[in-house]
Amino acid sequence: MRSTVLCSALAASLLVGATVGCGGDENDDEAEAPSTAESALPTELAGTYLMTLKPSDVPTDPPPELTDNAEKWTLEIANTGGPDGGPAFTIINDQLGTLESSRLEVIDDRILLHDEECAVAPAPVESEYQWKLSGNTLRFAEMRNGCKDDVVLTLLTSEPWLRHR
Repeated sequence: MRSTVLCSALAASLLVGATVGCGGDENDDEAEAPSTAESALPTELAGTYLMTLKPSDVPTDPPPELTDNAEKWTLEIANTGGPDGGPAFTIINDQLGTLESSRLEVIDDRILLHDEECAVAPAPVESEYQWKLSGNTLRFAEMRNGCKDDVVLTLLTSEPWLRHR
C-alpha cells in the first residue's frame, strides 16, 4: 500500500511539473527566439577571410595576442556555429588557433558581437563595428569597442580582410 501511495504521489508530482513547465503565454517563444530575418547573415558577408597584421598596426605596449605569432589571421563568418548555435564570428590566429568566437548579429551595415571574450574584463563584452564589403575585400570601422585590451579592435580595423572562400 505504501508503495502504491508513493508511486501515485510521484506520478502526480511529475504531471504537475510537466504542466507548469509547459504553461505560459504562447508569445513567449516568439519574443525569445530571433526571427530568421534577424539571425540570418547577408549572403555576401558569410565566408572565410584572411588578413596579415603588420608590425606598424600593433599599438604601443601590446598584449601578447598581438605579438606572439600574430601576423596571419583568419576570420570565419558563418550562419551557424556560434555559442548559441546561431551565427558565428570566429577570429583565428593561423599558428596558435582560435582567439575567440562570438555570437554575431548583423543589422544593415553593422556587426554586433555579443558575449565577446575579453582578457581584461571580468565578463564577456559587447562590441559593434561597421562593415563594408567591396568585391572580395572586407573592412571594419569601430563604432563601439567593448574590450579595453583592443585586440579585436586592432585585428578588425588595421588591415582589410580578403575573402579566401
